[in-house]
Amino acid sequence: MDTDPQPDSRPALDRLLRSRVLVCDGAMGTMLHSAGVPLDRSLSGLNLARPDLVRDLHAAYLAAGADIVQTNTFDANRPRLARAGLQDSVAEINIAGARLAREAVRESGSPALVAGSVGPVMSAAAPRIPHQDREPILREQIAILASWVDLIILETFGDTESLAQAASVALAECDLPVIAQLTFGDDGRTLGGEEPRVAAAALAALNVTAIGANCTVGPTVLADVVAELVAGAALPVSVQPNAGVPRRLGRQLRYARNTGYFAQASRGFVASGATLVGGCCGTTPAHIRAIAHAVKDLRPNPAAVPARPRPGVRPCSECRRSRPGSHRPDGRTEAVSRW
Repeated sequence: MDTDPQPDSRPALDRLLRSRVLVCDGAMGTMLHSAGVPLDRSLSGLNLARPDLVRDLHAAYLAAGADIVQTNTFDANRPRLARAGLQDSVAEINIAGARLAREAVRESGSPALVAGSVGPVMSAAAPRIPHQDREPILREQIAILASWVDLIILETFGDTESLAQAASVALAECDLPVIAQLTFGDDGRTLGGEEPRVAAAALAALNVTAIGANCTVGPTVLADVVAELVAGAALPVSVQPNAGVPRRLGRQLRYARNTGYFAQASRGFVASGATLVGGCCGTTPAHIRAIAHAVKDLRPNPAAVPARPRPGVRPCSECRRSRPGSHRPDGRTEAVSRW
């Protein structure tokens, strides 16, 4: 297993986003659940308990054509891990998650990038964590991941304030590109009630590399959201929708195998200005393969290209996804990204 990242070989993410459409991976958690992992299991804890399972899933997404794979660390902050008695393993679990993703990339021979996945600090089932207390929680996880990954993806944040706080922490902790993704409800607004265009303008002021939307809803709702995000900020836009609305069968959630629909939707996202397209809850390597095939000959819409070059990928100055639902403005979450 690789013991450290390869900073000298990392391509500049900004240059890539200006030159071609990139494909991100799909769900982690729902795939792990379908492999038999119990719903109440700490999924990031599998980086230590079942590394083969996590590595093989990364490999499947790479084989499907993913340009970016996200670490299995969405829920790997101290409060979330404490619910499984793993609060003393924050560093070990995050590093293992990054190393597993990097090893899969190396073994595939792909030039794919490894993104450190970071989610909101806690779920709605846990006691509320005050705004000022979230910062050190975010800082701990991001500082660990930043030495091992090529970029940071902040995903499934329910409101601009919480995401802006996480983005500010990430930008202060390292010089890596940061992609900041909100989650939107059926009404096309964030779960805090904000319109996409307004949220985009607020996030653009933070100097993140890209903004985007993921989780909670499928491609239909996010089509308009993507167009509004593009209109609200001169930044690349990412989109990772769920595989539609799930059906509950016993103790499992099942999503339709709508790969053809996803392929068509991905082309529409690019036409609206998205430059990074992937999947979230319920998506599989088959969905990502369909997306990769659909966008392989497409180029970014000029409306999505930043007006001036932004910083590329650089080494860190200090030293990537559970059950669907929704997030809340207090930083708690009822939905879990890519799970």
